[in-house]
Amino acid sequence: MPQIFRHVLRLCFWYLNFVAKMIRNDRNRSKDSRFFIKLYKRFLKNDQGRSKILNVARVDRPKFVELTFIGSGSYADVFRSKANGNFVLKMIRLLPEELLKRIQSSAVSRHTSYFDAYQECRISDALSRLQNLIIKNRFYRCSIFPKIFSKFISKDIFLKHIESYQSFSEIECQYSIDPFEHFGLNVSRENLLMVMEDCGQLMIDIIDDLHPYAFLSILKQIIVGLMIAEQVFEFEHRDLHSGNILLQPFHQHSIQFTYDNKVITIPSYGFLVKIIDTTFSRLKYDNIIYFKDMTYLFENFEDKKCRRNNEKCPMRMQDRIYDQMSQVIQNEWQKFHPKTNCIWIKYVIYKMRKSLSIRIQQQSPNVRNKNTCSSISSLTYANRVYRLLEHFNKLMDECSTLLECFQTIINDQSGLNDFVRISFFNNKDIGGGTGNSRSKQHIRAFQYG
Repeated sequence: MPQIFRHVLRLCFWYLNFVAKMIRNDRNRSKDSRFFIKLYKRFLKNDQGRSKILNVARVDRPKFVELTFIGSGSYADVFRSKANGNFVLKMIRLLPEELLKRIQSSAVSRHTSYFDAYQECRISDALSRLQNLIIKNRFYRCSIFPKIFSKFISKDIFLKHIESYQSFSEIECQYSIDPFEHFGLNVSRENLLMVMEDCGQLMIDIIDDLHPYAFLSILKQIIVGLMIAEQVFEFEHRDLHSGNILLQPFHQHSIQFTYDNKVITIPSYGFLVKIIDTTFSRLKYDNIIYFKDMTYLFENFEDKKCRRNNEKCPMRMQDRIYDQMSQVIQNEWQKFHPKTNCIWIKYVIYKMRKSLSIRIQQQSPNVRNKNTCSSISSLTYANRVYRLLEHFNKLMDECSTLLECFQTIINDQSGLNDFVRISFFNNKDIGGGTGNSRSKQHIRAFQYG
């Protein structure tokens, strides 16, 4: 009996010590929590980026219905709505810049500072103006960038009404510590909501089903569209991977761009290119340069390359493009380096040639066995475009700007402009609008000069 009593007494002492420890931990946690909230509010109040973004975005809790979660990236979640016309909602998670600098957590690093979000807002707004832009009596039109309809600053609570939603940050929090959740903080973090046009499907999702000539149309739309943005706004995208190129169905025969009062026409092959995500972009508007300093992202890039080489692990093409871009920029992110646009177009060409290569390998046995006219024709198109894309790839190496690339294409005699031809007209001869008419085919194109 005394032995049982000693065990019970020992268990009671252990429980009391455990409770006392929990109370101390709760007091410390509460103290840390109060300190963190106080720090967060101070950083939020003094954040200059937040005061800037409040000038271009409304503080509101807008009501969107029938939202469908599309996907997540490193810094944003994307939703689609078809309730009141098709549009896409991009949600960027925001934190004060000073707080992001002090907290080392992969969950928090998936957030964007208010200042960087403001920069992205300004870049996206400027590119949206290219739908119809007049500068010093010079007319420009470029439709490859999405229209921005509105911008809001909203709280996290907005997302709790969306079903089947799991953000990238929520997935990351399963493997790392989010200070807000760790301290049990009841802090409503803000998000930037950008409402923009629905840009269609990712090119990479339907690339294997495209006609080979559609590849040339898409490539030339990207070249011409970026060339216009490059010349008007000193624009560099700096992150034109396959997830940032979308294809919107287009039912007119051709697409018109306008550069410096001159109309450029490209056969559409059923698609209008849309380029999204200006998170890493650089642009000059009203003599103000907007850019993101990405030095920290490339600090250990050389070490990663050496590690891959030692492990005999081939470098991904996308990483090679980042490497080439960083070598051109040399951490001078504010300066204009138009060569980066040429470098990223090389990545687009790589994806297209990879798709065509697979298609050619799959079709070749069918042609030998069945010898059908349709198979021969399809294989001929694929081979022809595959070889032509190699010439475009070399052109991107040789050119330092996309204007130089454009001039080479329209003046070239070796076939760069023979298929899916870029036509170049005087604006007075054609007039405004999009589309194509038979009379335009008889208008003589003139050389750029």
